[in-house]
Amino acid sequence: MKRPPEALRSSLSKWQESATRPRMEEIVGVVNLSEISRGCFQNCFMGYWIGQPYRRQGFMTEALRLAMDYAFDDLDLHRVEANIIPSNTASIALIKRLGFRLEGLSERYLKINGEWQDHERWALTREEVPANSTRVQG
Repeated sequence: MKRPPEALRSSLSKWQESATRPRMEEIVGVVNLSEISRGCFQNCFMGYWIGQPYRRQGFMTEALRLAMDYAFDDLDLHRVEANIIPSNTASIALIKRLGFRLEGLSERYLKINGEWQDHERWALTREEVPANSTRVQG
């Protein structure tokens, strides 16, 4: 498997003709895998954001696919979880496209801008990946 930085650089070349083209040294967004648990859980939380000029161009879809490949193949995790504010419809649509399923609502989950915000809990397990392959382009 290609390591995520090389694979992402390769993917960026696909968008050379896009209206908003990032330079290779420019940060267009972030994906993080945090709170990695081992033992009987084998889980992590995935967080992400992308800058306004780069939205809806496929960058985050590709970045999340690479992050999930890394989580399942390299880190050998069983489960990846993402928590999303219910009003963030773009993020929910993205995570659904990648095969994540809704598990429930976590009320007053994170304090954002001084207010406790509810979040939907979305997850994908290793067993679900073949049917929703992160390697399928589209």
